[in-house]
Order: sequence, then C-alpha cells, then structure tokens
Amino acid sequence: MQGKRSKAVACASCRRSKTRCEVLNPASARCHRCQVLGVSCSYEVNPPSPAEPATTAAPSVSTGSPVSSSSSPDSSSSSGQTSLPPVNTPSGVSYWTSPPLAARLETVPRARHLWGFIPQPLDWSAPTVAVQTLLQQAAVNDSPPPLANDQSLHDVLAPAEIEHLISIFLTSYTPWINFIPLRGPFIDLVCCCIAIRHISPSPRLVKLTEEKVARMVFNPLMFESMETIQALIILSLWQGDGKVLISMAVSMAVNMQLNESSKHVARLKVDGHFGPELDEHMDRARLWIMLANVETLLCAGSHRKPTSIRSEIDLALIPYFTPSNPSEGRDIRIRLLAEVFNATSQGLNVQPVEHTEIEKVHTEINSSLQDLSGLLRVVLPLSVISDHDRFHYHMLQCIIFGCRQLVLHRALFLMRCAFGDRDLSEVTLWFLELKVHGISIGRDWGLDAVRTAEALLTTFLHCDRSTFLGTCPDIVFASLAFAGSLVIAMRIFIQDKMGVDLRGPGEKLLERTAEVLERITLDENHSAMRCAKVIKMMLKIWIEQKAGTETSSTVNTGPGFAMGDFPGYLFNDDDFWSNLLGSTMSTGMP
Repeated sequence: MQGKRSKAVACASCRRSKTRCEVLNPASARCHRCQVLGVSCSYEVNPPSPAEPATTAAPSVSTGSPVSSSSSPDSSSSSGQTSLPPVNTPSGVSYWTSPPLAARLETVPRARHLWGFIPQPLDWSAPTVAVQTLLQQAAVNDSPPPLANDQSLHDVLAPAEIEHLISIFLTSYTPWINFIPLRGPFIDLVCCCIAIRHISPSPRLVKLTEEKVARMVFNPLMFESMETIQALIILSLWQGDGKVLISMAVSMAVNMQLNESSKHVARLKVDGHFGPELDEHMDRARLWIMLANVETLLCAGSHRKPTSIRSEIDLALIPYFTPSNPSEGRDIRIRLLAEVFNATSQGLNVQPVEHTEIEKVHTEINSSLQDLSGLLRVVLPLSVISDHDRFHYHMLQCIIFGCRQLVLHRALFLMRCAFGDRDLSEVTLWFLELKVHGISIGRDWGLDAVRTAEALLTTFLHCDRSTFLGTCPDIVFASLAFAGSLVIAMRIFIQDKMGVDLRGPGEKLLERTAEVLERITLDENHSAMRCAKVIKMMLKIWIEQKAGTETSSTVNTGPGFAMGDFPGYLFNDDDFWSNLLGSTMSTGMP
C-alpha cells in the first residue's frame, strides 16, 4: 500500500496571493504564474519535489511588481549605499538557459567575463534578460495583497475618477503606443491601472487587472478583440512580463488576420475604394505594425525570437514625411520604429562562423549599424523642428542607441564564437587574426559599444526636466541599466587588467543618471527607481574597486586624452584588446 501523498505546496508568491501554483515547464526554475509575470519565485531557491506538484486555489496572473523579499536589495549597507546581494542558486537550477548557438561552444573554457564584477551568476549573452533579473530583485513588497473582491473598474473608482485617469493616460502615454486607445471595460481598467501611479498606487486596481489577465491566459480565444490587443500592448510596456503578454497579443492579432490588413489597404486603394472600410483596415494595419514593433523591442537582447513579421507591404503603408501634427507624428514614429527594429533584428540574427569567415559577420553587423546610423540622422532633427511630441521624438534617439548597443554586444560575442572551442589562453594576440581589410574589427566595435552606451545615457539626461520622463516604458529603463553596466564593466576591467584609470565623466554620468531616475520615479516599485538602485549598486562596486587599486599601486593614466574618451594609445594596444576580448568572450558572453 502506498504511503499518503504529501500535501501540495505552492511557492511563496502564489501562497501570498492565494492563487494556483503549477510547474508546467520542468526546465524552468519558476512556477508557471511567476514565469508568466516575470516575478521572483521561491522555487528558484527551493525547488519543489517532483512528487509534490504545487497547486492551490483559483487561477490568477499577476501583472504587478516582483514580490520576493528575500532577494530584495532595498536594505542599505553600513556605508549607506544600496547593494544587491548575490543569490545562492541551487545545484542544477539556472535562471536562464542559453540557446544552442553552436554545439562546439559547449566546450569553451569558463573564465572571468566583462560583467564578472556583479556578484551574481547571470547569462550576459542575453543582456536584457540579465538586467531585468537585477531590476526584478530591486523591487520591494511591504504591503499585503488587498482583500477586496472587486469585479469591475467601477467597484474601485467613481466615474469622474475614471475619466480623469483616462485623460492622464491619453496625454502622457498615447505618444508611446502611437494609437488612440479604444474605450471598453478592460482597456479602461488597464489605462487607469497605469495612470493612477501618477496619483497614488492602487493595489486593488493591480489585483483586478491580474484577475482579468489570468482569465485570458487560460482561455485567450474568448477575449480576442481590438480592445484586448491594445490593452495587452499597454500592459506589456508598463507592467508585468512584457514578452509573454505581447506574445499573447500577437496570437490574437494573427487569429483576427490583422497581419493581412496592409494587403487589404493596398487592394482598396488600387480599386479606388476610399471611405470607412479603408479607414478601418488602415487602423488595423497600424496596430499590427505597432504590435510587431513592440514585440521586437521586448525580445531584443533575450533568447526569444519575435513571432510577428513586418512585411514590405506594411512598411510601404506609411511613407516618409515630415509630420506636422500629432496624428502624422504617430504614423511616422510607427514607420521609423519599424525601420529601427528591422535593422536591429538584422544585426541580432547574425550567426556564428569560423574565424576564416569573419568578414561575412563584419559585413552583416556593419550593415545593421549603418542602417541604425542612417535612421538616427533622420530622427535627430525631429525633436527640434516639430511643434508637437518633441519629447517622444527625442526618445526615439534613446531607442536607437539602445538597439545599437545590443547589436554591438552581439558583434563582440560573435568574435569569440569565431574560434569555437579553441583554447586561446596562450595565444596573446589571437584577435589580430580577426581583421577585415587589414583593420582589427575588435577595436572598432569595442570603442563603438562604449560610446554608444554613454550616448544613450547622455541623450536620456538631456530630457531630465521633462514631465514625461517618468512615463518611459519599462524596457527603456532596462536599456539604461545595461548601458550603465557596460560603462562600468569596461572601466573596471581596464583598471583590473591593464592598470589604466579611464578618467572622464563616467562616474559623474552614472551618478547623475541615478539621481534623475530617483527624481522621476512614480512609486517605490517603479522601474525608474529599480534602475537607479541597480546603477547605484554597480557604482558602489566600481568606486570600491577603484579605491582599492589606487591605494595598492600607482595607476597609469596614460598620456593626455579628452575627457570621456579612451586614451588613444589604448586602442592601439594589441595586448590590451587581446586581454579584454580573450577573457570576456570565453564565457560565451561578451
């Protein structure tokens, strides 16, 4: 006779929310609910026994902030600085699984990598995911879940309050999504849930939104509509696990044939049919392109491939022009974003090759970078010459810089991949073999990566007085955190390996970024505040390491060089680049 089956145990997050807890993906370290929402899960530290599948009450999906307090870095050290404690990962459990880019890379020896200064094992071959993990751990959760059993938005807010919040959303967030939201029970709830952060956090609205999304996760076919797709786009940008939510929206859109709308528009124009039918299909086509744009934005820098595709017909739908009003501005931003993400995808999709074929990689990466540079030229004047949405035209520059640093990250990764499992520890000048037309591509890409990261932070700070800065999508703050990590990682590594102090505004730039992020934050769990905490944590490590180096030895600052730039001699130092690229790439991550 078999023993009594042990009682099912849910993870800490699901127990706290009294929701169903299931492990549907054995390869994941988190339960299904926590994985869908991108929140911390106690199973990451204490995985459930295979004989005890966790399951509890009615299903619910949280779109709110991470709730794990055990990994929260909100506590301060004795020095008053915020730090993120390392997470003890149990044997056999990893946060993220790298894709099999090439089977031969499995035997690449492990060594200290560029982001080794962060005291936590993260997969930096997917930089966006790595940074988002740090941002999730920077969340705080001091309040218990609300006990109210609200069924609709009107159970929480009065009609006048709803209209006020909708007005805030339309003013502050519509230029980001580039469409005017429809009105309906679900999308009104979503818009109010985002906009109320400007007044006071509302756990009741968050809980109600979670419950509505939960029903869609388990039965999406019942909720397919233009309203639902728009609402999921909004949620994916400002709340919850964006990649999962946007994937659900894409599936709905394909089922509704939104991806065919541009073809319908082309046929109607050829046939001379202009009127309500054409306007309807134009709106559907715009929504499809924007949906594809958002999915690419959220998947870039992860190991997840977008399922939506922007066709040539989609791009031809909106020609290039200089916008003269907000409506035209929405259209041109949709078109420019589509071009930006096509160029980004081109660079991120370049595959590993042998070192003898590195010219092919160089050509494809540089083609992507040149396309992004050309688009930056188009975008730069818009924030100056336009009399509308100037802030959002300016933020297009930040998005381009963010995409560019991801492509350069991919380029450096491919450099190491080109040598497969070859042991380069004894080959001092291995990277000199990677030349195109006699020029070392590592120097160009390395310098470009640092300059791009600093340009992103500087461009962001140019808007530090804008009232819209706190409305940036969560992924923009993740991009800023990655830029900060790149700036610090390069300086720490150079100081550690070469004894060179890269003087310049790097430290002040990051301090200023953290200050602005703290000032614009809407609540303690806002992505801006989390980003500030992560940057301050990295700054603390950098300052401590720099202080230790200065007291232990005389640091070589090299000959004179411009503030903020690398010394010219350093970029002609083959030993430096061999040391840098050899050590950073040997982990399978740049």
